[in-house]
Parts: sequence; structure tokens; C-alpha cells
Amino acid sequence: MRDYELTVITKGEFDLAEFLKKLKIKIIKEAKSMERPLAYTIAKQDKGVYSYVEIEADPAIIADLENKLRLENKIIRHLIIWREDR
Repeated sequence: MRDYELTVITKGEFDLAEFLKKLKIKIIKEAKSMERPLAYTIAKQDKGVYSYVEIEADPAIIADLENKLRLENKIIRHLIIWREDR
């Protein structure tokens, strides 16, 4: 098991905790989601809801998570970073 940081920008409300729970990914810390203007237009969107979570999962599950995030229509952008400091 490794620790990761996941940041997601979505079109409107998206229940990231429920999405991760379906994949059996443990959430360590979750920050409050907030709507902010984007620096530039992405997929015809000027605003996005930013969500940040710290998660714990196996690297094999992270590859599956990456694919599911890419296929989800409500997600504009996502970033997964491996945390070494824990």
C-alpha cells in the first residue's frame, strides 16, 4: 500500500468519496470541494469544482483508477501524485 494525493476538477458536483469507495480505495484525508474559475477554458468550461483527497491504495488499483477517471464525463482534469513523505 502506498499513499497518494488526488486532485480532480469536475463540471459541477461530483461525489469523489463515493467514486473512490466503489474502487475500495481508503481515504486518509479529504479537503472541502470548492468551485473556482479556471485559468483558461477547458472543454468549454470556465469554472470547475476542485476536489482534493489523500488516499491509500495498491499501485495496481491506481492504474485502474487512472482509467476510470479518464472515462468519467464529469471530470475535466485529474492529477495523482505518489507521496513519499509518510
